[in-house]
Amino acid sequence: MKAPLSFPLFLCLSLALMPLGFCNNKTPYVGVYYYAWYDPNGSGHYNWTTIPDRSILGQYISNDSTIIAQHLYWMQDLSIDFAMISWWGPDSWVDNTTKTIFETAQNNVTNVKLCLLIEAFNNTNPIDYNATYDYVYSTYVAPYSSIYFRYQEKPLLLFYNEVNFTNFDFPRDIRFTVKISGHSDYVDWVYHDAVPEMRQFYYPLPRDRCFPICPRFDDFYERPNNHTVDRTYESGWYITQWKEALALAEKHAIDVVTITSWNEFPERSMIEPHYDRDSFDPDPYYLYNITKQYTCELKGRAALGPQQLWYQNPLTFGIVVIGIAVAGIIAKETG
Repeated sequence: MKAPLSFPLFLCLSLALMPLGFCNNKTPYVGVYYYAWYDPNGSGHYNWTTIPDRSILGQYISNDSTIIAQHLYWMQDLSIDFAMISWWGPDSWVDNTTKTIFETAQNNVTNVKLCLLIEAFNNTNPIDYNATYDYVYSTYVAPYSSIYFRYQEKPLLLFYNEVNFTNFDFPRDIRFTVKISGHSDYVDWVYHDAVPEMRQFYYPLPRDRCFPICPRFDDFYERPNNHTVDRTYESGWYITQWKEALALAEKHAIDVVTITSWNEFPERSMIEPHYDRDSFDPDPYYLYNITKQYTCELKGRAALGPQQLWYQNPLTFGIVVIGIAVAGIIAKETG
């Protein structure tokens, strides 16, 4: 029996529709907390004098566009999608530095997007939330729309959960996707620095489909009541967390991985290439290389993770069945 002339069309259309039956797996975003507060001359929050480790770039000033460009280049090399800049209010030294970061990012055509983490810049008095939203939108979102990071289809804006700064009732601006980052039991995204008494709030993880990672925490040189977790990296705590992130990504249980931090040197959680006072591995790129390995694996595993079969998804099941039916009708009419 000779097949109808249009049978190849029927077959091709059917086969073309079959891929729609599989999920288009989106890989998780990788974000990193970024601190723009260093100035050897003393204008920023830190002048490097109490910090035991050193960036391979030296005791840099954060508003140096050359330094910023190098940071962005490294982040892009690590497949980091966005940097969350610790921001300390309008017209502050950090605010002016943040403007330089955005200008540098735009001029260097980087793949790394930027957004802000609002710190408790006026914690002694209530802040004007509406004015803050307007300032961020007009200063950073509107003029830099191509490089401002969007999450859930809106510009992402985080608030740190400092006491009397954020709570369940603080106003949200519908122009933004607003997330609370920090250690309290009500935060959206955990700021993971492993302070022991805060662990009661961390679990279960992930929270809000965000998994936090921190290579080390050690504020011995910063605070009298200090805490230390994996000072020498010998326990492999960073690697363990990355493996947890990979397992969650394979299950499509997370949308975001956040790394604390790019360059929080006072608490020693940084992955920026640096000479480390206590690391068992003297290579200044030790954490950098680990991060690169796992970010690449994260993107690959999420993309190649368990696929949903076409008949398990009602929408794609309907598309495939209707498509085959239409192709069958065409074949019959033209046969």
